[in-house]
Amino acid sequence: MSLNKIELYTNSKIRSLLIAILLCMACSFIIYGQQKDTQNQLQLEQIIAKQKAEKLANESEMLRMKLEMEKAKVRNQLLIIIFGTVLCSVLTIFTLSLYFSRKQIRKKNRLLNEQNTRLAAVNQQKERLIGIIANDLHVPLNQSKDFTDLLRDTSLQPDQLALVNQIAQANNVGLLLIREMIQVDGHKD
Repeated sequence: MSLNKIELYTNSKIRSLLIAILLCMACSFIIYGQQKDTQNQLQLEQIIAKQKAEKLANESEMLRMKLEMEKAKVRNQLLIIIFGTVLCSVLTIFTLSLYFSRKQIRKKNRLLNEQNTRLAAVNQQKERLIGIIANDLHVPLNQSKDFTDLLRDTSLQPDQLALVNQIAQANNVGLLLIREMIQVDGHKD
């Protein structure tokens, strides 16, 4: 084989080798690029997973906060309901006590009015009786006083005069009692 041929053959082998090397290098670059893309893809997926985990953690925290807020809201509503119930109960008890006390007051007022009516009737009867007694006793006692005054002007024995004086004194006490009774009751002579 000739040198030219050997050179050509060698050159073609070198070229083939170079092409094979280039192909290997291209494949390596492709594989490296694919590996790099795979690594980038993995890193991207890890970042996305991390972001999803953070998002889920944030959503979980927000849900926990919302749950706490709802619990606080329910507690406040429960307190308002309890306070309202207690207030309504107190108002109901107060209203019922007012109703029953007013009912008792009306009953007592009715009884007092009935007693006042009876007392007014008894008082009128008492005034008439006192008026009758005062008049019926006053006139005879005045007459007895006048009679004793006449007897004093006559000539009496000392023991008779003492009896007349006792009768006059008893008349004066009786008339004084009648005057006081009339004044206490509001009557006049």
